[in-house]
Amino acid sequence: MIEGIRKGASNDKAVIFACAADTKDNTRALNAGANFLLRKPLNVDSIAVHITIAKELMTRERRRYFRHAVNLSVVLKEGEVEQHARMTNLSEGGMAVRTAKGLGQSSVMDFGFDLPQGTSVRGKGHVAWTNTEGMAGIILQIFQGKGREHLETWLTTQEQLHAKKNPPEK
Repeated sequence: MIEGIRKGASNDKAVIFACAADTKDNTRALNAGANFLLRKPLNVDSIAVHITIAKELMTRERRRYFRHAVNLSVVLKEGEVEQHARMTNLSEGGMAVRTAKGLGQSSVMDFGFDLPQGTSVRGKGHVAWTNTEGMAGIILQIFQGKGREHLETWLTTQEQLHAKKNPPEK
């Protein structure tokens, strides 16, 4: 099961806990891609330590994939062909856009957009997926200047606003 998760495209970076009874199973679980190995007998302190460490990994991964809904203008340029599109969501790892002219699957393109606070993000990405409604997903790969920093700052602000609006239940 662990190998299947690691070979998949969507959850290959998921945090995986394994619990095994003997040394042979421990080795197989780690070789298959488990991040954490809980050994029997389990105890609360050991589990708490593993969860604390895992929380950082899960938070980082969530930030990379969690899509914030937006409605931003974005300029896409493939070679000499430039088009204006609408970005519908944005994360640290990519964006979804609606285009008038379809994008080629796996094509590499320059992108440029301004975040709501006015900072510019420019760089290169590649088209990860397209559909028949003119939507496409672009993985953000290379940033120019302080583009990555601007995006990270904006994402941090969005996460803080979301946390204030949706405090955790006790």
